[in-house]
Amino acid sequence: MNLYKIIEKIALKFAADEKMIKPGHNGPYHHQETILRNYSHWIIIFSKLNKEKPNEIYLEAIKRLSNYFFKKEARPLGFSFHHRNVYGKDSSNGLIGQAWTFEALYECYETLKDDKFITLAEEVFNLHKFDVKNGLWYTLDIDGKVLEIDAAFNHQLWFAYTSAQVIPKNNKNFKNIEIFLNQIEKNLKVLDNGLVYHPIERYALSNLLKTNETFFNRTKRIIKTILIKKSFKILFVDEDEILKQWERLITIKSFGYHAFNMYAFVKFEKFFSDHSFWKSKSYQKMIEILLDPIFLDNNENNKYSYPYNPTGFEIAYVLNEKLSDKNSLELVFKFINKQFNLNFNYDTFMFSKNNEDPDTLTARLYELVALPAEILKKISITKKGSDEK
Repeated sequence: MNLYKIIEKIALKFAADEKMIKPGHNGPYHHQETILRNYSHWIIIFSKLNKEKPNEIYLEAIKRLSNYFFKKEARPLGFSFHHRNVYGKDSSNGLIGQAWTFEALYECYETLKDDKFITLAEEVFNLHKFDVKNGLWYTLDIDGKVLEIDAAFNHQLWFAYTSAQVIPKNNKNFKNIEIFLNQIEKNLKVLDNGLVYHPIERYALSNLLKTNETFFNRTKRIIKTILIKKSFKILFVDEDEILKQWERLITIKSFGYHAFNMYAFVKFEKFFSDHSFWKSKSYQKMIEILLDPIFLDNNENNKYSYPYNPTGFEIAYVLNEKLSDKNSLELVFKFINKQFNLNFNYDTFMFSKNNEDPDTLTARLYELVALPAEILKKISITKKGSDEK
């Protein structure tokens, strides 16, 4: 089947009936999300397809969904966008929730030619506190409370890239994006094989071990954990064991998120194409590992990879941008087909096979339509195996 026709069939079905767009639960994290994330992703899908072939169905869907950005539900208290409802977690989903909405606001501006989308993005962007010395943003919760620096590197990267996309250069805080890039090698840890280490280590370890925690807050946290988990194990946890478990999890996440990072890096590069970082050995290794057999093997059966982050689409996008040889299209074809074969269900016409969050994974088709339409039209999807859920 022709890939572009499959994409059109999926998109038209969802554009014609927005009730099909449902909130997910952030894949393996099972954090109940608001509708805002998937609205944002679908707006981008409709916008990209509409640019290629104008269709009133897409245009009307974009208009309807984009109205949500200005409703009280989207920003209940007038601060950050409301992306999740999870006890003990911020409701903005750190910086990444804001980034997903920034992407969509840009597409709305491009399609509908209305400055109100840029104005809204600027308002939220300007509310985010920035640490100039370290080149990083703090998380802003929906009630306006400034929380800790967001220690997930991918959150910082995606916030920077999407801000560069939607925030005008004459904005007084645009310089923060440049500072982030100038300081990136201080905050980015790249392993010897080229793998992006998932957290910003110095902040993540501090948060994990609560090294800055007062005695009162530590006591309160322990009591709360005992009450929630109905277990006294927290009183006897060995710090070394915590670190070992954490490292194992971070390694798995680093593999599962690497292509997601590289997708954003390649897009970010377009806004600062002359920056020296893009010529660094680290950046070249980060690209090269995408085809490394060990890397690919570690993404098999990784719950943070294909079933959540659509690694096949992300690798395909990066390779199409970075490879110029005759094999690039063949590799793009290979990785897109792999994503479809693993997760696409031809009965439901959704990515509802072998994953925990079909509503979100289907909406992440938006990462695939970042590829040029002429490339997508050349690709055939080879159906393999059964379509059992």
